[in-house]
Amino acid sequence: MWRATSKNFVAQASRLPQLEAERQSFAFMLIKLICDGVPVMYFDETSFQLEMTMRRAFYPRQNKLVLPIPRGQRRGFSLYGCIGSCVRGGAYFEVHDSSNKEDFMAFMRNLEGQLIQPELPVTRRKRPVLVLDNLAAHKGADRLLIMERFAQVQFIPAYSCQLQGPIEAVWSLVKRRVRPKFTELQLRDQCTRARCIELVQQTLEEVEVATFANLLRVHYRYLVRTFQQVQDELSSCFSSPSKKKKSQL
Repeated sequence: MWRATSKNFVAQASRLPQLEAERQSFAFMLIKLICDGVPVMYFDETSFQLEMTMRRAFYPRQNKLVLPIPRGQRRGFSLYGCIGSCVRGGAYFEVHDSSNKEDFMAFMRNLEGQLIQPELPVTRRKRPVLVLDNLAAHKGADRLLIMERFAQVQFIPAYSCQLQGPIEAVWSLVKRRVRPKFTELQLRDQCTRARCIELVQQTLEEVEVATFANLLRVHYRYLVRTFQQVQDELSSCFSSPSKKKKSQL
């Protein structure tokens, strides 16, 4: 996982023009692939801590609610997910102990069996594109060999998690729903790893397939809007001075 530190912000600020160019190029590539009918999948992983910090709670006015603030190494688990139109059910998820390369490779092997094969001749089928971030566990000859068996692998530019919008939106949705449930278990001293995993799985099952499709559509509009905004900025920069004066008048 990328951590927001001062060193990261300084590195990002120094490379801002280059990063913007890389993001624009990547967004244009995704737009072209989607318009050509190539299925695009977005992969990411996230972590769940059993002792999640509670943001708000209802409690009797006369009593004072006191909860310990989670600090240091906490118990938890990792959730792997991939969302795409070519994935059976719209998305596929697995729970693992951590975000290491062994768990990542295991997920990718299982993901291959969850893809929907179109009813077309093999020569006319278009290989899906797998979009993922630059985590060290994702890179390596052995991992690329597994992923390239069923998809074209595309790593997003650095500091560009917005290009993984659909799967990031799923994580936000799931965590927003399970946080109160985790807190309730914590108050009752029933917060076990097995129970928390069960709650996360139930929450994922409650998400409708149409929601995954809507997230993909919204992300495509975001890509088009971003690219059009860049095109407008470039056209305004290269427009003639006379046109600029007319527009100001």
